Amino acid sequence: MDFFVKFFLSIAAILTVLSVVGFVFFIQPELSRLRGIAYEKLAGSNLKDLTKRSDTVVLDYEGKTLGTINAGHFVYVTIDQISPNLQRAYIAQEDRKF
Repeated sequence: MDFFVKFFLSIAAILTVLSVVGFVFFIQPELSRLRGIAYEKLAGSNLKDLTKRSDTVVLDYEGKTLGTINAGHFVYVTIDQISPNLQRAYIAQEDRKF
């Protein structure tokens, strides 16, 4: 029985080390690269590029209109133009999910 415990712990240790090495050498650099690409795309975009131009029309299999989903009319603002109370409320709501 003692052999199986040692064997299991050694396998667990090896898998842990491989996971850390894999994260450091493979996942972390790729995550950093993708984060940089996303930042460049967003930094170079115009806020008008983020607006939806028309409502979404939902069709059935015959092409008949079932309904529409309002695209809404949004005005994008910078973070400093949003009330700190609204920012905290949004974060509190998101934190409830975890």
